[in-house]
Amino acid sequence: IIPRFHNFRSLFGQSGHVGAKSALLRHSFILAEQKNIIRTLSALCPAWFPFYHKQHSLIGKGALSMREVPYNRQKAVDYARRWALNRNPAYYDFQAIGGDCTNFASQCLYAGAEIMNYTPVTGWYYRSASDRTASWTDTEYLYTFLTNNRSAGPFARRVSREQVQPGDLVQLGDQNGRFYHTPVITAVAPTIFIAAHTYDALDVPLSSYTYHTARFLRIEGVRKW
Repeated sequence: IIPRFHNFRSLFGQSGHVGAKSALLRHSFILAEQKNIIRTLSALCPAWFPFYHKQHSLIGKGALSMREVPYNRQKAVDYARRWALNRNPAYYDFQAIGGDCTNFASQCLYAGAEIMNYTPVTGWYYRSASDRTASWTDTEYLYTFLTNNRSAGPFARRVSREQVQPGDLVQLGDQNGRFYHTPVITAVAPTIFIAAHTYDALDVPLSSYTYHTARFLRIEGVRKW
C-alpha cells in the first residue's frame, strides 16, 4: 500500500536534467500523496502508524541491538544559536515554499541526536531537498514521528510548559487546532526563549509570540543501532 521512494532520481529518470524547481514541485506532490496515505490509514486504524513504523524499521536489524543514548541538548542549542539568523548550506532553505521552521528544528534535533531514521515514509531523514521525509519539514508529521518513534533517532513525549529543557521543541497552533510553527527552546529561565526560522529569531521570549495554543515536546533520548 505504501509507496517507497528511496531514490528520487529513479522516479524521474537517471539523466539528472530535471530542473531543480520542477523536481522540488514533483517531490512536494509525492510528499502530499504520502501524507494522504498516512492520514487515511491512521484514521482507519489508529494503531497502524506505530505498528508500520516498528515493523519496517526492524527489518534486517536485530531489535536487541538497539540502544538508547542521551540527547545532547547543548549541541542542539549551540546549533540553533549558530544558524538561527543564517542558513546552513548543507540544507535547502524552504522559506519561499511553505516555510523553513520545521526544517530548522529538525536540523537542531539532528545536531543533538546525530542519527536519522531512514524508514520509508514514516521515518525522519534528509538527504536533499528532493529526498527527505515529510516529518523533516512538516510540523504535524514531525510531532507524529517523535511521539511514535520506537526505532532509530530521537523520541519525545508531550509535556507541560514547566517540564521542558533547552533543546526541546514547542509547536504553536491556531484556534482550529492546526499547528503551524516549530521553534527550538534555547533557554527556560527566567522564561522560555526560542530560536526559529521563518521568521528568523534568536533567543526571543516565547511570550512575544501571538498564538492560540502551544504544545511542548520533551526529547526523552535517542535510539541507535
